[in-house]
Amino acid sequence: MRTLDEYDVDVRFDEGVTAADGTRLSVNLFRPNGNPSTATVIIWTPLGNGRSTTLGPSPVPSLGSPRHCRRLAAAADATVVSVDLRGRGDSDGDFVPFVHEQADADAVVTALAGHPWCTGPIVVMGQGYGAACAVAAAWNATGLVSAAFLISPPGRPGDVFPGRDGVRRADLLVWRHLMAGRHPLPTRFTDWRDLLTRPWKEQESLLGHENLGWTDFSATGLPEVTELPVPATILTGWWDPACRPSWELARRSRAVELIVGPWTAYAARHPAQHVGGVDWGPRSVVDPLELQVDLIRRAPGQSRIFLTGDNAWHPHPSETATWSLHPSAARDARTTAGDGHLADTPGTGTAEFTSDLTDPVPAQPGIGPEAQLDLAFLDGRHDVLGYTSEPVAEPRLVIGELTLELDADSDSPAEALWVASVEDVFPGGATSLHLALGVAAIRPGARKAVLRLGPIGHRFRPGHRVRLRLAGTAAPLFRPVDQAPAREQRRVHHAGTVLRLPEVRR
Repeated sequence: MRTLDEYDVDVRFDEGVTAADGTRLSVNLFRPNGNPSTATVIIWTPLGNGRSTTLGPSPVPSLGSPRHCRRLAAAADATVVSVDLRGRGDSDGDFVPFVHEQADADAVVTALAGHPWCTGPIVVMGQGYGAACAVAAAWNATGLVSAAFLISPPGRPGDVFPGRDGVRRADLLVWRHLMAGRHPLPTRFTDWRDLLTRPWKEQESLLGHENLGWTDFSATGLPEVTELPVPATILTGWWDPACRPSWELARRSRAVELIVGPWTAYAARHPAQHVGGVDWGPRSVVDPLELQVDLIRRAPGQSRIFLTGDNAWHPHPSETATWSLHPSAARDARTTAGDGHLADTPGTGTAEFTSDLTDPVPAQPGIGPEAQLDLAFLDGRHDVLGYTSEPVAEPRLVIGELTLELDADSDSPAEALWVASVEDVFPGGATSLHLALGVAAIRPGARKAVLRLGPIGHRFRPGHRVRLRLAGTAAPLFRPVDQAPAREQRRVHHAGTVLRLPEVRR
């Protein structure tokens, strides 16, 4: 990237665009001085587009921040427009998730396309919720929008918001709290470790909200997008909750450059070399600004994924075969000291454990922004079933979404939460790498569920083993419904349970 004079950019704050129902939407304009604009970039953000207010600028890093918009305008010689969503920042109206996005996006694109300074292609951008707005703009303003740059697009409600596969995520409670006001609300006023152990309604009350709308999410404001109608670049990470919807959107679309790195949701926005306590090497880092400029100036590049295990970039494969592993245990699958194992042939018997909500299985050893990818802290727990394969003799490359067909039951009178994780166990067994996580809720009287663990790109090296863990909680990230008993017996029936991995065979 060449040296940027990011301050030789004309900036205009709080310009107005009128939505179809008369609501005023606030936009900031960034136009390079001296050079004609080669394109118009429209960025949607729910975090506030950075104009100083009585509360100060947004404390949350955003693709629509003034600093990034200035740099992008200077780097691409483009006019950059940062849009406050309805009810956020300086825009009028009320923010109701997934209701107004399609109509408002159409109004913004149509209005800006009518200005004489709007020359060249129109490229829409967004991260997280803003990416959903950019997808709505690309879909609804077909013919005006030429390309899209998306970081962690969340898919439809139910893919990420308000939870995953019908199970609510605690970190999205934080997101709804942040979005409950016109500007991001503070988060450091409460003891999150205590708050996240409370029932859902009590959590909302302790955060100062009467109703955050957990049960009211709908998709009335978003189009039924089966594929992107324009060329696009999609950026996500293996441990980003939006990885699965990003992967599926790219798979269904043409002319999409999908880039999946060894990143969490935060690192997907700010790619870094060290993520999850692992140094992935300098080649793991990409510059989103360079990717955006490349998209503006030419068609998207080739999709590529960062292979963990190889720690190198790899093209997206066209075909995979299914590698099936079946859990079994002769005596006890609890803890990694048990005899739970994975094999190529169907398992037998049943494994039992007690799930205790007064001592839930933790998703991480502590609460904090940095994820730990070595799950050794779970090894000695008697409420976690562990199944480990024999060491692989030859390298085995897995790229795609893992699924677990689970046959299990519980003596709970309420819906039972099940959590599955898959990891690579290194030779000697002292170190592991968490690869994928899936959840499902099984109703009383039912036994079958399919857990979608999300896509991975990983090479199991000779001497390494595959491990499957099963538990009833992943606190505080996922927790059972409020009606779940404090203690319950869980059973996994091995004959009807199988882990399926998409393997690239040459």
